[in-house]
Amino acid sequence: MARNAHAYALSANDLLTGEQVFWSHQGRWCLSFEDALFSTEPQNLTPLGNAEEAANRVVGAALIPVDENRRPVELRDQRRLQGVSVAVRTTASEAASRPSAATLAQAA
Repeated sequence: MARNAHAYALSANDLLTGEQVFWSHQGRWCLSFEDALFSTEPQNLTPLGNAEEAANRVVGAALIPVDENRRPVELRDQRRLQGVSVAVRTTASEAASRPSAATLAQAA
């Protein structure tokens, strides 16, 4: 557990889109860190992350320690919340030649 952590949020990557998602108060994944559920009892979030991974909805479930202002404590998490650090360009022909997420999910 991170030092100086006041609470924790559960984060993962959506299995189909790859987007970073957060477990929300509504009992589902959301894209906004501000809408994430923050808990002072991380032992309650860990089994939830494991279950969501086992159900093939997300990958890489992890706890994000936050301070009393709900800002990530760890530099890694601060950077991840800022989004991608390089521009990714894809041409239409490159995108068309890649298998879709649904195709990849069916093959698994």
